[in-house]
Amino acid sequence: MNFTSNISLSDTRRTARYKNLLLLHAIRSSIKERNYLTVASLQDPANSAWQQLYDGGFPGSFMAAVSLLPSSFELLLAEFLKFYKVKWRPVQRGRTPKLSYLHAVLGCVLHFYSAVVEMKTLCEIFGGVFI
Repeated sequence: MNFTSNISLSDTRRTARYKNLLLLHAIRSSIKERNYLTVASLQDPANSAWQQLYDGGFPGSFMAAVSLLPSSFELLLAEFLKFYKVKWRPVQRGRTPKLSYLHAVLGCVLHFYSAVVEMKTLCEIFGGVFI
């Protein structure tokens, strides 16, 4: 066996391995994972993890969630209130809003942009349905 046949043999093995990896990737990509939350499994927004964090005002935890101190968040919220209105009120019939509290809306936006999270995680944290 000479040097040229060794090279062609290793190229053949590399090509076969590459094809197997492509096949495994195609099989893995075709499998659909069904992980979802039902509305019934979500917490009431008044008892959500975000509400506890907002009410508690622990600066370290708050900073980790929205990248702002509670005092800075309150200043930003005061400006945010001028531009964003929750149109739903408890006396109206029909579908409830996705988030009932303005601080939760702002917290959700800040958390979305400051952390890498899936929509499912946002629903769990803020107790809302965003679809």
